[in-house]
Amino acid sequence: MAIPVTCKSCGKKINARNEHAGKRFKCPSCSAIGVVPDKPASGKEVFIAYSHKDKAAAHTVIAALESHHIRCWIAPRDISPGLDWSAAIARGIDDARVMILIYSNSAGDSKSLKAEIKRAIDKQLTILPFRIDDSPMSKAMEYLLGGASCYNAFKGPMEEHILRFIPTVRESLPTQPHQIFISHSQRDQPLADHLCSALEADGVGCWMAPRDARPGVPWGESIINAIGAARAMVLIYSKHSSSSPQVLREVERAIAKQLTVLPFRIDDSPMSKAMEYLLSGPHWYDAITPPVEEHVRRFTSIVRKLLSTDETVKIDQPQPIRPVEIDPIVPVAKELRPPTQDTRTVFISYRREDGSQTARLLRAELQQRGYQTFLDVDDLKPGHFDEALLNQIESARNFLLILSPNSLKRCSNDRDWLRREIVHALKTKRNIIPVLMPEFEFPEPDELPEDIRPLSIHHGIQYNHDYFDAMIKKLDRYLGGR
Repeated sequence: MAIPVTCKSCGKKINARNEHAGKRFKCPSCSAIGVVPDKPASGKEVFIAYSHKDKAAAHTVIAALESHHIRCWIAPRDISPGLDWSAAIARGIDDARVMILIYSNSAGDSKSLKAEIKRAIDKQLTILPFRIDDSPMSKAMEYLLGGASCYNAFKGPMEEHILRFIPTVRESLPTQPHQIFISHSQRDQPLADHLCSALEADGVGCWMAPRDARPGVPWGESIINAIGAARAMVLIYSKHSSSSPQVLREVERAIAKQLTVLPFRIDDSPMSKAMEYLLSGPHWYDAITPPVEEHVRRFTSIVRKLLSTDETVKIDQPQPIRPVEIDPIVPVAKELRPPTQDTRTVFISYRREDGSQTARLLRAELQQRGYQTFLDVDDLKPGHFDEALLNQIESARNFLLILSPNSLKRCSNDRDWLRREIVHALKTKRNIIPVLMPEFEFPEPDELPEDIRPLSIHHGIQYNHDYFDAMIKKLDRYLGGR
């Protein structure tokens, strides 16, 4: 089944193949970069099929499933006003991965229910019959279900049967790739759920406990596996998570595995010593002031841009038939070649311990605006490090310098690489643009080494995540863009 994708820049609608789920795509219309969703558009994993006469039982089942963070679709609750009923149900089935059939004597006689089961079979959904009475199964239903094992829930309290049924549902849901691990305290679960839903609606796959922990797998093993498979960690930071031993362990593991940690701060409580030790570098997103929905929207955009720095996938587009032309084979050099120098080339300089996240975020934003960028951790190939780095500075017209707090203090050492990069940019007369991070202050000129003192007279840009788009537009002007 194709995955419908809409370009957020130009609105073009595209169909991506299933194997592209979770990967970047380049819009064929405007060349903007986006991410193919790796979860259904509705975010609902389980479709609840039932006869209207069994409505009470169906809602008891769905309440229990959703309390265990299993996202469900059920009619009429999830049909928006004005939508065609049949089309909405078909879309609910298409988006789901599992169908739970509330089976009873009434269900066996329902023509609409049989149509829903047929569509689920066509879409290759796993069907889990949940039997609430002991009426014999009709021949037609037996034929449709093809011998699927029923869970008998007609003896004893319904609630106990549902709790036993939930692990079966979880095991039936296919494991999905995720890009983000969400670390949070259980006391902040509602906000973590809200942020997770926003990220997944924007095409960013997330892993969050307890929702995604698999039955039968030790808790610690699930956490370690999920962190290892992620590309970044979002930390819901609060007074609860700051003192949570579990959250501290998760953050420590993420840093050990070199994941980018993105703290989303929801209160102004002081940081614990243990958390301060782990998070002395990362830049915070403060979401303390209401409304939280606006902060979630901005933060989701930041995460998506940060993740967009990896390889893109191509979306299939109909192409006109052209005569086949065979070109002569031309050998391709494997070594890194300096980019062509023009006004849209940018070398990004930063301190790795506290500027890498900002560097990646700005790089992603500039690439979307058509700039050719160089970031050492991604673009530097094996070879003579110092020579290659200096050559890249000379090849770029612009030198973007990310200045985090105290980043110039180590420049007193003439072997410091940030100092050497600045010196070379000054010597070769690059267009130097300092990006001043929060709490950065320029030292007095006489406190700087003589060879980088001219840096203090260059116009800088104050980094501000609250007005991120306006800041990027200003940066674009400083770089000589449109």
